[in-house]
Amino acid sequence: MMRALNNFLKTLILLALIIPVTVSGVDAIPVTGIEFQVDNLISDPVAYVPESEQNAALPAETTSSAALQKFVEKVTDGQAGAIRGIYADNIMEFPVVQQPSSQPGYVSEQQDVVTEFAMAKKYGVTGILAHNFLAGKVFFDLKLNDLIQVVYGDGSTQTYQIVEVLQYQALSPDSPTSSFTDLDNGETLSATQLFKKVYAGSAHLTLQTCIQVGSEDSWGRLFLIAEPVV
Repeated sequence: MMRALNNFLKTLILLALIIPVTVSGVDAIPVTGIEFQVDNLISDPVAYVPESEQNAALPAETTSSAALQKFVEKVTDGQAGAIRGIYADNIMEFPVVQQPSSQPGYVSEQQDVVTEFAMAKKYGVTGILAHNFLAGKVFFDLKLNDLIQVVYGDGSTQTYQIVEVLQYQALSPDSPTSSFTDLDNGETLSATQLFKKVYAGSAHLTLQTCIQVGSEDSWGRLFLIAEPVV
């Protein structure tokens, strides 16, 4: 009986994760903090260590350049215009996967993989999603003015610089159409208003994960806004 109940609850959580991101014409914010157990998920993951840190004995400039080039070679597949990786020196070097066409709320469950947000792409914005108990935990190590490299399938890169760090409380934590309260000024925004704030406008990069408070994995949302460096 308990096994059946647990399986039922897991199914409900999975359904919540793949609920369409646009509900009745409303742009919604994916949930990136519901922790659940699946067969291929490492329950006690080893802390992520970028390869650049493994070469700490080398001069900083050499280490950075070599680590980035090695990562570019690892994710390159010849597809120009397709995002295949995201890199920040000494912080992260993650492959990027795309959402299935029928699952606009999909977020990868793999340990060191992030997901491109298809809905943001329609607005000319590069959106990167990750669960806060997987790759998204590294987003909290990024700060204003940090540089991020977006790597494309043909080996080309685009540099972005973080210009804004936004944090919101989700008033309905597990809902992609929740209203959100700005932790900086107390302003409350609808899901559509927040979506337009972080995923619309001029071309830029937005990284998103959830903020955990206590036992609530999806208590809030963290957004890192980065502008292209020309």
